[in-house]
Amino acid sequence: MTTVRNRTVLITGAGGGLGRRLARSFARRGAYVVASDVRLADARRTADELTGCGWAAEAAELNVADEASIRRVRDALDRAGRRVEILVNNAGLVFGGAFGDVPLERHCRTLEVNALGPVRVTHVFWPHLTAADEGHVVNIASASAMIGLPFATTYAASKWAVLGFSESLRDELHAAGCRSVHVTAVCPGYIATGMFDGVRPPLLMPWLKPGPLAEAIVRAVQRNRDIVRTPWIVKLIPFGRGTMHRKLFRALLRLLRVPQSMVSWRGHAAAAQELCAAPHPQPSAAGSTTRQRSTPAKALLPPPSSGALPVPENA
Repeated sequence: MTTVRNRTVLITGAGGGLGRRLARSFARRGAYVVASDVRLADARRTADELTGCGWAAEAAELNVADEASIRRVRDALDRAGRRVEILVNNAGLVFGGAFGDVPLERHCRTLEVNALGPVRVTHVFWPHLTAADEGHVVNIASASAMIGLPFATTYAASKWAVLGFSESLRDELHAAGCRSVHVTAVCPGYIATGMFDGVRPPLLMPWLKPGPLAEAIVRAVQRNRDIVRTPWIVKLIPFGRGTMHRKLFRALLRLLRVPQSMVSWRGHAAAAQELCAAPHPQPSAAGSTTRQRSTPAKALLPPPSSGALPVPENA
């Protein structure tokens, strides 16, 4: 069991969507939440919401595509005498469309944020996690980490990387005899945060609500579960891939309308345009309502004098 109360939890992409819901779920269980986001204003709104409920939280500006940004947050925590014991790699983005129609820059940025982002953040905070009596890494992957997803090819590829990173890191820890650090990979279906606006979910795969999903993730952390697959049909993917002939399995996916699900994707259209103009994009979660309070939560770091244009994200 991983203890949550009195632990320091760093969540990337905590400015909205699933990230904000995760912040609430951890905070209400007594954790000290560092709500980080590429948009400091969004991170502050999340932290304000938590402190307005009487919970412990602060905000940090963190760009998962920028190692220096990650190190600034770690150094600030070091100076404050805090050590991250639970790390949630939630930040991510998606661009839908036919592979050849999506600009190469967007494919590369998707991989930069979704695949390399968790590696960067985990590596920078690795000394914190391994020094703790209990450490935990949570990587938000996707159901598309186990199957192909047409019209979101690079997004699916990035989530395959996240799942592979999670499983490899977990096995490495076990091989080294380290039982104090745990790794949980989360493979959800489509989440109703705005990131997948326009999508038509496959048959038997309802939209996931970020609040209940966040609660399920925190419970999985407390129980040291290796992987979370939801909704129920996602649990059947490994069985289907492992037991069915490839052509039959693909025919089943077509019957369930998986290959067509991203055809009508719109997502955060305005955010996508802003991302195209940004030199180093990194997602911030978007799309949740916030509750303001009169005294804002403190920011762990002031905004840098210069840097990449912030972009919203998924959850």
